[in-house]
Amino acid sequence: MNQEFSGRHAVVFGGSQGLGLASALKLAEGGANVTVISRSATQEKLLEQGLPQERTQALSGDLTAGDMGALLGAAREKFGPVDTLILSGGGPKPGTFATLTDDDWTGAYHLLLLAPVRAIRAALPDMQSAGFGRIISVLSSGIKQPLPNLMLSNALRAATLGMLQTLSREVAAQGITVNGVVPGRIDTDRVRSLDQGAAERSQRTPEEVRKQSEAGIPLGRYGRPEEFGAAVAFLATAGASYITGSLIEVDGGLINTLT
Repeated sequence: MNQEFSGRHAVVFGGSQGLGLASALKLAEGGANVTVISRSATQEKLLEQGLPQERTQALSGDLTAGDMGALLGAAREKFGPVDTLILSGGGPKPGTFATLTDDDWTGAYHLLLLAPVRAIRAALPDMQSAGFGRIISVLSSGIKQPLPNLMLSNALRAATLGMLQTLSREVAAQGITVNGVVPGRIDTDRVRSLDQGAAERSQRTPEEVRKQSEAGIPLGRYGRPEEFGAAVAFLATAGASYITGSLIEVDGGLINTLT
């Protein structure tokens, strides 16, 4: 990859593992300064994962309870104003409507909707001042086709999508784009955990669950994290300036809908 992002500052929430980490790696590969914010983020761990020492900083923070203003202020101290915001992170607990409590619903609301709202609110002034910005949210295929046993994710990510698409129209004239990336079955710890849970419920092995899932994917396999990160990085480029309010599916053809 060329140095498309040289001089840029990307903040990646939930970037210490999984799809967030894959996104951070692709942005850093393109020359970006990258701040990773998550509860488990450490400089040592990020360097072990392949992020460059001179262009990476780790900030530890709870996305559901932390002061986003303070976290973004700390990010700016090293790399300056934020022009790219990646919203990633883990999903809420699995479960059906009958098994979920009020606390479960409240926790999912804070994780999937309120935390992104707070993060965007903290980063948006930098982008408005620069007349340029990229906001990219990692969503779920459940917003296109609700997934079994993922009631909280299906419901709250749909609300997040509504917020993002409304925001995209409000800030478009300021040079700021807002998009979502929808992963299919990407080979991450989260997906392996979901496969393990499905295996236990159906008295099968995780390998059997994965084989069945892969059979329903036109490309015949789970995606690689770096393939997902490449889609996120594309939306962050200057060349993606005419794409906003959109969803890009990175799913191997899994999602079978017209819209």
